[in-house]
Amino acid sequence: MRAFVLCLAAALACACASGRPAALNHAPGTPQQEPDLAKREIPLSPSATQQDFADFQKTVERTYIASLAGEDEPGFSYSVSPAGVANPFSRVEVACIMPQEHAAKSLPHCKKFLGMIAP
Repeated sequence: MRAFVLCLAAALACACASGRPAALNHAPGTPQQEPDLAKREIPLSPSATQQDFADFQKTVERTYIASLAGEDEPGFSYSVSPAGVANPFSRVEVACIMPQEHAAKSLPHCKKFLGMIAP
């Protein structure tokens, strides 16, 4: 077990010391999240439950489909995750996920989608 922990620590140290810029640490062509511009935190009830979160996810899915009406290709997908401090379900973060090279084209569609969720 100790050898495993030491090997893991060495691997992490090598990975951190690779000298590559952070933007290049992802595989080319994999989606990256557009920082700050493409996410919103939406407050739910302070006493929101997991069921409230699930209901909100369904609403987001319907909104995503509605926001695509008339669009050929959205160019992004989205993620929904709990973001509350005391109660994780009291705040929800909705974020657009898009390839960096298509951000200029996809960002307006993403903003429209986020605006439909939290105007």
